[in-house]
Amino acid sequence: MDRNFAQYNTIPGEITTPFPTLKNLAVEWLIQGDDNLNGTVEIAYRVTGTSVWKEGMPLFRVPAGENIGFTWSNKHSGSIFDLDPDTGYEIRLRLSDPDGGSEERTVNAHTRPVPKIDQNAEIIELQAGTYDTLFTRSGNAGRPIVYLCSEGNAIYKHIDLQNREWVFIVGLTIINLDDKGIAIQLNGSENCVIRGCTINAIYGIVAYLPGATNCYISDNVVTGICEWSSRAMGSNGDNIGEGIQLTGAGNVICYNRVTGFRDCISTMEDSHVSNQTCID
Repeated sequence: MDRNFAQYNTIPGEITTPFPTLKNLAVEWLIQGDDNLNGTVEIAYRVTGTSVWKEGMPLFRVPAGENIGFTWSNKHSGSIFDLDPDTGYEIRLRLSDPDGGSEERTVNAHTRPVPKIDQNAEIIELQAGTYDTLFTRSGNAGRPIVYLCSEGNAIYKHIDLQNREWVFIVGLTIINLDDKGIAIQLNGSENCVIRGCTINAIYGIVAYLPGATNCYISDNVVTGICEWSSRAMGSNGDNIGEGIQLTGAGNVICYNRVTGFRDCISTMEDSHVSNQTCID
């Protein structure tokens, strides 16, 4: 590297904590310089209002780059794991560079709460029966819309959550065994919840481009049609379908039972990808 053109010292920039999830916080510190990549960032954190700091893993040094149409800035990046939901944290970052530019900063961040249905929600009570498509409408942060069936079983072929915000789908049954049949589609959705549903489909819960953001998929039983055998193994095997497949940032997938698919839980690949960061 030619020292006439390289900048070895670090110029610290903005610190962000993008797309917090329930139990983890991402931390990014943008910088200029450090062309020899020897800068480091140590991290410590504590619950807001407490006195004891806990040590986190050092941030990872990420030089600016690009790949398959994506670009990213010169930075230090990492995560703090195993936190408590709906809790505020102070995060102390110590940047060190032997070539100059060392600095200490403290930032505040807050984990997301577990989504819940309270008295502010608008409840849409569905009648038991068998239907084709459930078309939904958006709620908002102060008044999410909840679709559920308290008496009996509401069975749908497809649930359309595309470009919806603040919608809860709770305890419904979706059966779609058509060729390439999709049970629930989340393209362009934000802050939606799918919880406690029973799904039997070729493609269970999917979010194609532009992806889903900050959605919560929990406690569902998702079943496909693949019977696993030696013939089904491998990318060219006798297998089909995706159980839960999405792209997009800030999504939480937890406590689901997913069986009988080529891939049970996966993210998108290649040209089908948007921002796949902060996915738990």
